[in-house]
Order: sequence, then structure tokens, then C-alpha cells
Amino acid sequence: MVQVSLPTGLTEQQRRRGVQAVVLLVVLLSVSYVAATVAERDLGLLLDTWSRVVAAIIGAGGVVASLASWRASPHSTARRITITALGIASALVLWYLYLTDVLVRATVQSVVIAVVVSAVVFVAANKWFDASLKDWRRFSALTGVIGGAAVSGLLVGNRNMGLFTGSGDALTDRSLLLVPVIAVVCGAVGIALTAVKRQPGKAVVGAAGGAVAGLLIGAFFRSGSLPALEPVALLAAPLVGAALFAGLGQVRGRPIAPAAVTGAAFGWLIGAFGIPLLGDGTIIEAIIGTTVLGALVGLRLGLSPEATMESRIRLERKARAIIFLAPALLFIAATLVIPTIRTMWLSLLDRTGGEFVGLDQYRLAFGDPNFYNVRRWADIFVSFEFLVFTIILAVGLITVLFTRKQIDQFWPPRLSIATGGSVLLAGIALIGWATAPEQAATPTVLTFVAIVLLLGILIMVIRYLKAHPGNSGISGGSGMALTLAMIFLGLALFTNLRGTLFNNIWWVFLVTIVATGVGLAIAALSDGAKGESFAKAMIFMPMAISFVGASIIWRFMYIARPPTNDQTGVLNSLWVGLGQLANSGAAVPVAIGFFLLVGGLVLLALRGFLSGAMGIGWGSVFAALPLAWIGSLFLTGNIGGVTEGPGGQLIADPILFLSGTNQVGAYNNFFIMVPFIWIYTGFAMVILSAAIKGVPSDLIDASNVDGATESQKFWRVVVPQIAPTIGVVVTTIIVTVMKVFDMVAVMTNGNFGTEVLANAMWKAAFTQGNRGLGSAIAVMLFLLVLPIMFVNIRRMQKEFH
Repeated sequence: MVQVSLPTGLTEQQRRRGVQAVVLLVVLLSVSYVAATVAERDLGLLLDTWSRVVAAIIGAGGVVASLASWRASPHSTARRITITALGIASALVLWYLYLTDVLVRATVQSVVIAVVVSAVVFVAANKWFDASLKDWRRFSALTGVIGGAAVSGLLVGNRNMGLFTGSGDALTDRSLLLVPVIAVVCGAVGIALTAVKRQPGKAVVGAAGGAVAGLLIGAFFRSGSLPALEPVALLAAPLVGAALFAGLGQVRGRPIAPAAVTGAAFGWLIGAFGIPLLGDGTIIEAIIGTTVLGALVGLRLGLSPEATMESRIRLERKARAIIFLAPALLFIAATLVIPTIRTMWLSLLDRTGGEFVGLDQYRLAFGDPNFYNVRRWADIFVSFEFLVFTIILAVGLITVLFTRKQIDQFWPPRLSIATGGSVLLAGIALIGWATAPEQAATPTVLTFVAIVLLLGILIMVIRYLKAHPGNSGISGGSGMALTLAMIFLGLALFTNLRGTLFNNIWWVFLVTIVATGVGLAIAALSDGAKGESFAKAMIFMPMAISFVGASIIWRFMYIARPPTNDQTGVLNSLWVGLGQLANSGAAVPVAIGFFLLVGGLVLLALRGFLSGAMGIGWGSVFAALPLAWIGSLFLTGNIGGVTEGPGGQLIADPILFLSGTNQVGAYNNFFIMVPFIWIYTGFAMVILSAAIKGVPSDLIDASNVDGATESQKFWRVVVPQIAPTIGVVVTTIIVTVMKVFDMVAVMTNGNFGTEVLANAMWKAAFTQGNRGLGSAIAVMLFLLVLPIMFVNIRRMQKEFH
């Protein structure tokens, strides 16, 4: 029996590590022996033997670890027995699954290989940059070898380079042999660059060595990658690149010559391999392209100044950061950057991805009226929504002015003129809409006046708020009125500007405002209330439902049955029941009840106006108007889902919420948004509620001492404190809404004018087989999200600094 003797005088931990090292050495030697004896006979047997060895290591390691935990565990005996038994059982189960289940075996092997490869690469990278301080010549050689192996490996792996031996059907692929050959050549160039110390010899050596490496690469290009060089592009692209990089070098205070050579190299790469068609050229053209490119890269390396100890130390420090970030950057590049670049490239190709067509796919998208339709632009200014917008805007601005006057007897002149203009515009729109709706948009001047006036009001309000922070008057009822006015302006725009693109913008506009606004209102009103936790839990609960599940739930709520059947959809059942009530003897009492509510709200509004609580006053007015309208509809019997049948009897007239464009117009989009708002209101409420509870109590106490009302405390103390959190919520909702797909797919599949970008992208790329158009729509979606993310990142950076 073989005994392992260890030196005396060692600690227990050292003895244990020594035994583990010996056991590991024996295992590795055993594996090597098995591999050496079996590999020549049967590769499958080798892999099977390797699997058994790994399984034995897994099982033995699990048992040893479980027994070790028995000795080290501070728990009771029963608990130690339980833990040890579970550990041994888990190890044996994993051992058995590894031997019998192919998927488990593949998963374990992938994890082990990934960990081992990552550790080897990490250690090798650190050793590599350690050489930059100890031996610059060896570092240059290693850099050349690694760079050459990486470039040639990518070209071989992507089937751009190849080496085949034999003939006919007996061809043998020896392409991998090119990788070490080119790596050795590039390593020799690195050594040569360190041997030559002065210019222009160093530049000549770099250019010559790069040209040799490029010549070697180009000589083995495959036929499908041979570029058909175009003289104009080949000359223009390097010149443009050199000029651009030279300018950047001048701005940054860097040497112009190396910067120009770098730009020329990038330009040559684009002109030789980016612009021409690949596969139509000759081997001579490929050699020209790679040789000149290699010469330019070598020349740029040759123009680099001699490495001093200070520069080597600086390089080594930067390299450490890159080494630690490399795994994350590699993951991001593989899953985000490279797919994004590839998608952008595909958007410039035809439907099959084989021919370059430039921006034709984008022209195709915007030329489709189902994607982008502005034919009803003039109808915006005679729509009911625009009329409501102008009235509410005038009311809100007048409220702002009066509120401001009460504060410091100051009327902003330009804002006053804009307010008067909006009142005049409201009057014009009201007269035109009431007398001749079909002709009210005819005067072109009205359109331009409206646009200029609205933009002017927006700009002046923003500038005024920046110049007069704090007591601006834009809070409470006036802020509510202006927000409501913007919502109606959005409705006026998006119910007339149709198409997939405007649908997506409508989603972002309405869902973000409503979900964030309602979530903020619930968070503020429920703060400290009785039953707060239970209420918030109920409101947050829809977040646990998937978008598909929520869509199915709301689709059942919207469903409409034939008029002769009972309505099973909740909303249509209520709508038909409302119509039956309005046409019964109970209509008058119900109308009286509504009018009593209106009277109470009018009294509450008067009390608010007299006490200076403008928020209560205008809020009561806005609540009273729809109630008075509903009461009048009950008196006339014009409310509810019933209609008169052939025999004079009342029959059901349900609403087709999703497909009835004749009934609901473009608002079927809003009914699809409702489930999303239902889900994300809870999200906004929870995040904003936590932010509200984090507002310092000292600020609230100070506002109480100053005599601030509840409305003033909320708008001028709480909201500024939670503004960053509101920005995070808004950004999150915008990004999520911009990518909405499953709700539209489940509820309408994009029919009836409800298409969105993600759904259109899927249909174009996978249903219609037009990869170019699908990629173009994906790029549009990316460009719409990009500014939101940029603004959010900049805001977070400012807060951090």
C-alpha cells in the first residue's frame, strides 16, 4: 500500500493542503494515462472515461465536504446529522445525474470549462502585463503573438481565411495552421520594433513587418471574402479618415502624424472591405487590401515613441482595470453591442440580407400609411380634444397669473400676452367647431397661429419657471389644469396622427403620465393613512401578473356578445345595464342625484376659491363638469348601450372596445393601454411611496411653521425632494412601454390600427420574411429609447458628482 508521508512540523491546514495536492496530482496522472491509452482507439471511449473520472471527483468531493462540515459544525448532533446526510445525498444525486443525464453532464462541463478558462485567461493576462515592467521585448513579442492569433483566429473562424490540402473529394481543412504561423510573424514584428530605437528606421520596420503579415493573410483569403476594390472608395475613405483623425488629434493636443495614420488605416479598412461587395473580387485585390492595411497598422506602431518606465507603469495600471472589466465588457459586447451593430447593418440590406440597399428599408417604412400617416394634420385643430385643451390651458394659465399676483403683485408680461392669445384661440376654435366643424380647419393661418402660440407658451413657461423658482404658481389646481391640458393636446394629436410610429409615441405619452401621476397620487394620499399597507399591497398585486395574463383578463372584460345574448364582459354588461336604467322610470331620480353631486362640488369650488385653495376649487370644477354632463344624458336617455329595435323594443348595443373603430375611433389603443397602466401604477406607487417617506421631517416641520397648506407642502417641499425618484420611475416606464409587444399581440395582434413598433418588427422580420425592414424598425425603436437613456444617465452622473 502506498503511503503519503508529509514533513513534520507543519500545521494541520498545511498537512491537509498537501494531501489534497497529492490526491489531485494522482487524479490528473490517472486522467492523462487514460487519455494516452484510449485516445488512439476511440474518442467516444475517452470522453466516457473522462465523464466517469469527473463524476467520481464530484461524488468524492461532495462526501468529503459533507463529512468536513460534520466536524466543523457548531450545531446540535441531530442538526449536524441532517446537514451531513443532505450534503452526501446531494453529492450522490449530482454524481448519478452526471453519469446518466446528458444535459446535466453538458451543463457541469460547461461551467467547469468556463471557470477554468476564465481563471487561466485572467492569470495569463496579468502575467502578460507584468512583463511590460520586467522585460519590454518579451512583452512586445507576446503582444504581437496574441494580436496575430486573435486576428487570424477571427478570420479563420468566420471562414474568411482557409488552407486546404489534397484535391477533389479528398480535401483536408488545415486552416487552423494559419493561426500560429501568423501569430509568430506578428511576434517577430514586435521584437523587431523593440530592436530599432530611432526614426525613421522604426517606422520602416513597422510598415514592412505589417505588410508581410497582411500579405500572408490576404494570400489565404477564401473566394467568398475576396473584395472587388473600388478605386474611388479606396482613395476617398483613407483621406477622409486621415483628415478626421488628424483634426481630432489637433484638438486633443496629440501628435498629428500618428493620428492621421490611424485614421487612414480605419478608412482603408472601410474602403477595401466595408464598401465593396465581398465575393466578387480576386486574390490579388485581397492581397492589396490586406497588405496596405497591415502596412498602415505597422507604420502606426512604428511611429509610437520609445517606451519609458513611466509610460510602462501607466500602461500596466490601465491594463489592470481592463483585465478586471474585460469579462463584463465581453459579455456586454456579445449580447448588446455586436447584435446592435449587426442589426444596423441588416437594416441597410434587402429583405434576404444579401444586397446592400442603403436607406431603402427606412423609406419603405415611412412610405407606408399604416406606419406613418399625417394626412389628418389639419383635423387636429377642429377636434373636440383640441377644443378642451385650449379651454383648460387658458383656465390654467389665468390661474397661474392670479396666483402669482397674490404672491408678489407681479404679472409676467409675455406670459400674460400668451394667456390672452390662448383665450382668443380657444374662442376661435369654439366658434369654428360649433358652427362648421367640417370647415373650421380651412384657414391655414389658424394652424400656424396655433402652433406658434403653443410653442411660445411652452418656452415662456419653462423660462419663467427657471427664472423664478419656488413660488411660481404652477402647482395645485393650476398645475393640475396645465397637466390635464397637455393630456388633451396629446389626445388631439394622436387620435389624428395615425400609424405604428405614432401609436408607440402615444403609448409613451399617455401611459407614462397616467401611471406615474396616479401612482404618485396614491402614494401621497395613502401616506400614514389607516390600512395603508393593505391598500398598497392590493394595488401592487397586479405586478405579479404577466403581461400576457393581464391582457387575457382585460380581454374578457372588454368582450362583447351578440345583442340577443346576455353580455358576459364586465364593461359591456355595465354599459348595457346603464342604458336600460336611463330608459326606465329611474332615470329622473338618478339624474337628480347627479345634479345634487354637482351642486355640492360647486359649493366646494366656491369655498376653495374664497379661501385661496385654488387646487380644491379647480379640482371641484373639473369633477363637476363630467357629472353634470352625465346627469343631462340620463334626462335625455342618451346614455348606455341600448338601441331601439324594429318593433320599438330596446335591444343591447355593446361597445367593441378593441375592434370597433367606428364606435371608439383610435381610442381602442387606449383600452389596450389600460392593463399596462393597471400593472405599472402599483410599481410607481411603491417606489414613490418609499421616496415620500424618505423626505426629511425637518422640511415638513419648517413648512408648517411658515403656514403652508397641504397642497403647498406637497408641490413645493415633497415633490422637489422626490424629483430624482420620479425621474427614475418615468424613465423605467418609458423604456418598458417603448418595447411593448405581448399586450398588443394578445389583444389585437396589431389589427384595427393598434400596431406598435415591436409587433411590426416581429411581423416584418419573421412573418413576412423581410429581415431588412424588421431590422430597420428595430433601429428606430433603439433610436427612440436612446435619448431617454442618455438623459437619465447624465442626470444620475450629475447627482453622483
